[in-house]
Amino acid sequence: MTDSLPSSLTSRIPPEVFNEIFSHLPQNALLAFRALDHRLGALATAHAFRHVHLGAREDKGDHELLINVARSENLRHLIREITCDTWVGLNFRYNAHASYPLPSEFLNALPYLRFFRNLSTLHVVFSSFCGHTFFDPYESIEETTDFRYRVLDTVFRSVAGTWSAEQQAATDQTLQEMCYQMKYFEPVYDQIVPDVSDDDIASRIPLKTLTISNLGDYNDERLTNSDAFKSVLESKELVDLKLQITTQAYDPAPEEELYLCDKYDFFAALPSTWLSPTVAGNLNTMSLYCRDYWGWNPKMDFRAVRPGLGVDSGFPNLKVLALGRYVFSHEWQVDWIASLGRQNGRGGLEELYLDNCPIMYHAYHLKPLDESTTVIGKDKNGDGIVVSNEGYHRRDVLAHRPPTQRGGGRTHDKREFPLRWHTILSQWNESMNGLRVFKMGCGALTSSSVNMGHFLQNHGDIGRGDCSIDRHAFRYFDCLSPPPEDTPFEDIDDDKYASGVGLSQDRNRILQYAYFGGSDTCLVDRNRPWYRIPERENTDSQDELALEVFSATVKARRMRG
Repeated sequence: MTDSLPSSLTSRIPPEVFNEIFSHLPQNALLAFRALDHRLGALATAHAFRHVHLGAREDKGDHELLINVARSENLRHLIREITCDTWVGLNFRYNAHASYPLPSEFLNALPYLRFFRNLSTLHVVFSSFCGHTFFDPYESIEETTDFRYRVLDTVFRSVAGTWSAEQQAATDQTLQEMCYQMKYFEPVYDQIVPDVSDDDIASRIPLKTLTISNLGDYNDERLTNSDAFKSVLESKELVDLKLQITTQAYDPAPEEELYLCDKYDFFAALPSTWLSPTVAGNLNTMSLYCRDYWGWNPKMDFRAVRPGLGVDSGFPNLKVLALGRYVFSHEWQVDWIASLGRQNGRGGLEELYLDNCPIMYHAYHLKPLDESTTVIGKDKNGDGIVVSNEGYHRRDVLAHRPPTQRGGGRTHDKREFPLRWHTILSQWNESMNGLRVFKMGCGALTSSSVNMGHFLQNHGDIGRGDCSIDRHAFRYFDCLSPPPEDTPFEDIDDDKYASGVGLSQDRNRILQYAYFGGSDTCLVDRNRPWYRIPERENTDSQDELALEVFSATVKARRMRG
């Protein structure tokens, strides 16, 4: 490699060309490029320090890099994207009853986020294992609700511009009294950056994009009731929100997970917390995924999001929606999706991605099912908006394990759901006049078809071993779909997927149906046992025809521009 490039060459090539080239180069190449040409050095530096990764791995020293960049007057203003990842590295195995090495240096580095005033995108990544230790005192849960609260509270206060050493010390003292993990935490509160005053960092950073991977299914009111949380989420600048929710597991008896009620309270609270009326009104892009199937159980009632405002109800400015493992069971869900984006200036929702989203056709459920109604708000006339809860589990039934039945008593019953894919797609074909992209498939299969070396390296996921690619599906649903699963590795151009992998659209991953088996989750039925019910034996062919027609309509609209 030469020490410099000919000035005549660089002067003839527009900066836009180098911008495009640099956007595809890894950071080490960009750092090397800085020394080759003085004129392009600033451009290469801007790309090299656009994204910084703050990880909790002791062997990587990510915290030192973040702190050093924050203290550099020439570099900190270049940062546009930060990833905060709690993974402690290969030397520790999660969910193995081992002594958890609390990442103190990671926690102490988090307040430095407030010095990156040009930050527009923030990613927070947790472990997929979550829960409470009180359910089983011998269960070892590494990232407890208190640990997760400490991370998110610090992040939100830093972005909101309200973080202070005094407040952080008070929070840590309270947590140390409650959480045995925090007793071993050695806090540092002297986040000092030269030439930066408290007034310089006392305002909110205008985030545009926030993503959280493995958000715990626990409605932590310490966080959601805080001014910092509301300030960040409800800001007009935040238009892109992507959440992947993880759920508590109970390995000794998975069937008991049905009665872990935190998730029911979490989803019930979403319309007033993470999807509050102000948040819902601002969003252009929303991705909402869950580790387990959701929508029917646990119930998620999107009708309660920003109700009673006519065309401004729900998500009036939404353009892109991605749902992961969301279960359709009721007609209102079909109408709700069709109603999105009515004020976005493009005639409604423009892009819809359904990742592993089946229709519930049969449930073996705890009885009785709900038959009540709920007032979710008031309309413009002040009258209550009443919605039906018919066909869902009752919260009070789920909160109590059914007693042991004697003499043939039953605690379960069966229910059929009539909704079918050809019905949904035919309705959307008529009502979703703004849709230009529609993809149905699965975003969790990329590890079997794509090497993803560059992608994993760029995101600090090499060797993670906890479905690391799957963790990214909720962020990269709109990327290039992977090749067929049987494609040989040598025939795959890995560079095509350097920015992520989208939904696999193999036949057995689309037009899915599921049943609820009476335990903790839905089961996707890929055998499609329609032959057992003669009047439904044509369901597959009807579904495929409806999908073909709907996809053709959407494609034609996209081609017209």
